[in-house]
Amino acid sequence: MKVLLVSPGQTDWADQHRLKGNLDIPLNADGVESIQKLAAKLLATTVTAIYCPTTLDGKQTAHIIGRITKAKVHARKALNDVDEGLWQGLTREELKRRHPQVYARWMNSPDSVRPPRGEDLTMVMGRVRTLAAELKRKRAEQTVLCVVPSLIRKVLARELAGTQSDPAGHDDGHDDDMDVLNL
Repeated sequence: MKVLLVSPGQTDWADQHRLKGNLDIPLNADGVESIQKLAAKLLATTVTAIYCPTTLDGKQTAHIIGRITKAKVHARKALNDVDEGLWQGLTREELKRRHPQVYARWMNSPDSVRPPRGEDLTMVMGRVRTLAAELKRKRAEQTVLCVVPSLIRKVLARELAGTQSDPAGHDDGHDDDMDVLNL
């Protein structure tokens, strides 16, 4: 199995350093352009399926790539970014100013904090683990592209490789746009 891990394209919220979580924020012009360039690089690669989050930026990214690679897009909630609950929309500075103690704990030990009405890392790892098992079972001999936010990218790479270390980016196909896992 070969897995290509790609981040969703840029949004205005990312430019503003806002916590997006799993909200539907569209790609901005820079995001669309960068994903189109990445998709063009994939023309020589046979991608059999694209998996993406159910969020707008994730689906837009996947569909841009899918139009060029002709691969079918599968949106899965398991690939959504961490649900940051009531923190979504805030900048880190706003969060730090409003809740300094919780912010400090979140920075030092993110697995010990669950945002109000959000999810903790145990919940995230569980949903990603389930999808990783499905991919290994259904796509064992294929090349699959996954559009994944950064934390989910790390968790998915670990689950697919069956390791606690981060295999993404340490394989033969790493560049700034994409990690390649040869499993």
